[in-house]
Formats: sequence, structure tokens, C-alpha cells
Amino acid sequence: RIKLAQALVHRPDVLIVDSNLPGEMDGGETDEALCRALHEPLPTIMLSGELANATLPWVPGAPIWPMAKPAHPDLLVRAVEAFAALHHWSLAQGLPATMPRCA
Repeated sequence: RIKLAQALVHRPDVLIVDSNLPGEMDGGETDEALCRALHEPLPTIMLSGELANATLPWVPGAPIWPMAKPAHPDLLVRAVEAFAALHHWSLAQGLPATMPRCA
């Protein structure tokens, strides 16, 4: 798991989080905390062994893809590439400035 301080230095293009992380925060809460720390929504791939019970994060403006585990490696790579391209395009268009910000 990326520490929030590291995320501020190494701004990710895409988050891949497990919905059932051990510790203080689950995957959705981790995503929400990163959004607040970075002040921008990030495309997120939420992995879960139980999609029906997964708690999705509340990150206005961010595309979120719930993906069942185990995820096929090629599908995961293509999803990351697509979400990264979407994020880069939205930054180039200036869209994050007009998208809802994370509180």
C-alpha cells in the first residue's frame, strides 16, 4: 500500500486497490484518502474477491472499475493503460479543473 506522503511526491495516474485491505482503511477508504491528499480524482481499479460485497469509494469525477479477483493479467494491464490514457487526456484538456474536487 502506498503511503499518502509517497503519493504526494509520486503522483499516480491510476490507483489499483483491493477492496479488502488489512489495517485501518479498506480499499475504498484508501482511495478516498488519496483523493483528498492529492486534491484530484484518480481513475481507480477496485479489485475484490467478492464484488457483490465490495464497498466502492466515493470519489466524484473519477472513473472506477470494480474488477473480480483473480484478475486476468492482460485485462488488468489493458485497464491500467486505458485509465492512464484517460487521465493524461483529461489533464491535457484541463478537465480536472472543472470536475468535482475531492473534499
